[in-house]
Amino acid sequence: MLTKQAIETYFVAEKQTALLLLLIGVLSLITGIAGWLYCKNQFSKGIAIPCIVVACIQICGGAVVVSRSYENRVQIVYSLDMNPSYLQQNELPRMQKVLNNFTLYKYVELAACIAGIAFIAYGYFVPAQKWYLGIGVALAVQAVILLSVNSFAQKRAETYTQQLQQFVNQLHQ
Repeated sequence: MLTKQAIETYFVAEKQTALLLLLIGVLSLITGIAGWLYCKNQFSKGIAIPCIVVACIQICGGAVVVSRSYENRVQIVYSLDMNPSYLQQNELPRMQKVLNNFTLYKYVELAACIAGIAFIAYGYFVPAQKWYLGIGVALAVQAVILLSVNSFAQKRAETYTQQLQQFVNQLHQ
């Protein structure tokens, strides 16, 4: 059942997850920069590249969600009582798009994980290519982190979307 408390819970958890993603991104960026600037071996240089690239994605994505979550929460709580059609016309389609995006993210993250494993194998079996081993380790670790974070976020989004759908169905009865 969609209640103000359920809406509050969803958006607070969304914001907390985004803040966690921001923190992971900052730590990844620091790791990548440190690996690139201060470590002289190929393995560390290899780790740096995916850390920096993925960190930029994590920081941007986290910042966007943090910046909009408060306004979204206020708008949805208001709409629950004052403008229920907004939930049907705007929020439900938005959440359906969010769920579709999670599916896309999952495939991209799985592909990144597989690519990371392939880089690890190549770097491991070709000792002169430790750079690839570093790329693979960082890419696989980042992919697993993102898969985990997005898996929990997707479960929350599915529950919230089901509550929205039930609410919209009740509007038409």
